[in-house]
Amino acid sequence: MFFCGVFDGHGPSGHRVSHYVRDFLPAKISQLYRDPTAADDDEEDHNPLFMSWKDRLTKCFHDMDDQLEKESSVECYCSGTTSVCVLKKGEHLIISNLGDSRAVLCKRNDSNEAVAEQLTVDLKPNVPSEAKRIISRQGRVQAMEEEQNVYRIWMPDEEPSEISA
Repeated sequence: MFFCGVFDGHGPSGHRVSHYVRDFLPAKISQLYRDPTAADDDEEDHNPLFMSWKDRLTKCFHDMDDQLEKESSVECYCSGTTSVCVLKKGEHLIISNLGDSRAVLCKRNDSNEAVAEQLTVDLKPNVPSEAKRIISRQGRVQAMEEEQNVYRIWMPDEEPSEISA
């Protein structure tokens, strides 16, 4: 098994959040890799390997979020991190992403030229499904006056201050 992750912090303490996730998430993933009963396979899915790892990675990210919430040395209010992780297990790539970090695979075409293939979708606030998710969690999505094309996530009852939803 091979794991690679990139964590890009945002907000006043984003660097601390991203370093914390960098330091602790790989061990959580490794622990779930060693314990195959930690996440249940979905019997209805045609690819049990994927579902098993989808469940496992989702659990790792939820656990990491809970752990960060309890960690007094890392101020998470208005700070967070994006994440893009690639887990290679045999011939399979299992990819997770949160936020607008992106996984790209470089491969050769028929002319032996290097071609980049985007493997993830950027989860930006102006993407309709992402805006719906943010609003359902009491966040607001809007652009700043000085950057009309850059949408941000805002707390519902406060003056504009970026948050991670």
